[in-house]
Amino acid sequence: CNLCGSQENLQRQVVKDMLQEWERKNPGRTESIFRSLQHVNPSQLADRNLFDFASLKIDETATPRFVNLLNL
Repeated sequence: CNLCGSQENLQRQVVKDMLQEWERKNPGRTESIFRSLQHVNPSQLADRNLFDFASLKIDETATPRFVNLLNL
């Protein structure tokens, strides 16, 4: 069966190994990824059927949210 994921070197196994490596190097990373997948806003999907990007306007009166950085 090529659907069950039992063969070696399938993409499913490659992704599993990648996620395990990420978790080993950065504990909590996979939890953060999957938590993020549960909290997606329609505007983050870049889908014009879900969000009206054409109506977005720049608020010229808003306080800038930039942080000044120094060259290190």
